Amino acid sequence: MSSRSFSIIVIFIVLSLVGCALVPLLPVKLVPSRNLPSLTVSFSMQGSSARTVETEVTSRLESVLAHVGGVKGINSKILQWERPCVNRP
Repeated sequence: MSSRSFSIIVIFIVLSLVGCALVPLLPVKLVPSRNLPSLTVSFSMQGSSARTVETEVTSRLESVLAHVGGVKGINSKILQWERPCVNRP
């Protein structure tokens, strides 16, 4: 084994030992905070179908919000609203 190979192995071992010694000093959170900036838009159109809500509201909102600077992504979720059933005696 040449002296150059030996030097590389020694440097690798020393750096590995230094890294292992410093690992406990790293700040680690079991539950990291995710305070990402976000915007939530909520609306209700009672009695409308999901297709109507998509064409009349959601697609228009998405197209307007897509032009806002700094927006990295847009997610939409349409839930079908049903009136609760009430049984009267």
